[in-house]
Amino acid sequence: MNQQMSLGTFIILALLMLTIGTQMFITNGQLRRERVEIDRQYDEQTPQIESAKQLRDQFNGIAGAVAELADQGNPNAVRVREQLAKQGINIKAPEAAPAD
Repeated sequence: MNQQMSLGTFIILALLMLTIGTQMFITNGQLRRERVEIDRQYDEQTPQIESAKQLRDQFNGIAGAVAELADQGNPNAVRVREQLAKQGINIKAPEAAPAD
């Protein structure tokens, strides 16, 4: 039994393969462009993240010092701690470093 592919079947399969290949090529290009854009946005946000970390560390240092003063009875520090607590910000004195 000799099976031959008809010309119509060959054209349909060739067009189907061409369509799938073209779609894969277009999708690949789009994904590459999106990856480049994500990398660019990440690079732009990195300095802002570092700045935010520094600002958070500064705030934690100041808040820790205010909490220590409030624990020692400083009335101004107590008022600051109370105002921050009203805004939902609870500050605590930093833990003492263990002696070696």
